[in-house]
Amino acid sequence: MKIGTTTINGVKFEIEVSPGTGMFRTELDGDTVESPTKAALIQRLNALMRDSVRVAISAVLVEHNELTTITLTGVHAGNGNLLYTRAGKKGAQQMYRYVGNEKVLRVLTDAERAEYKGLITVQRDAGKAINTWLKARRINAAETVRKALAKTATVTP
Repeated sequence: MKIGTTTINGVKFEIEVSPGTGMFRTELDGDTVESPTKAALIQRLNALMRDSVRVAISAVLVEHNELTTITLTGVHAGNGNLLYTRAGKKGAQQMYRYVGNEKVLRVLTDAERAEYKGLITVQRDAGKAINTWLKARRINAAETVRKALAKTATVTP
């Protein structure tokens, strides 16, 4: 049940009380923040907001061999994950701490993007060539062993 709003550092938060638990709660960076009292919730939000300064750093994210322009915006106040937005999309997303920096690149030139696409094509073609090579040399190991065993088996009357 919604009971009102509070504004902290220019950010407006809608406060509600959970009917099941009686906890006061709101949303921060897509996560629920809860406390047993409204005052405790506001105090916790103040502490979290102190840690939630935002920046705007342009970068490129590599996902499934695709390059996506992103803006790194900060660190999630509650769990320490990196926050970013995708070009043309609304809302922050979290980059979990276990995702290494190898997936985030500096801003690329058009020539570098084209070079990357060419490298991905070469990688894909090489993968296909390897699969074709392997397929031409593959045997059915179980069937080959069964046939060899059948040739050596002696029939006893």
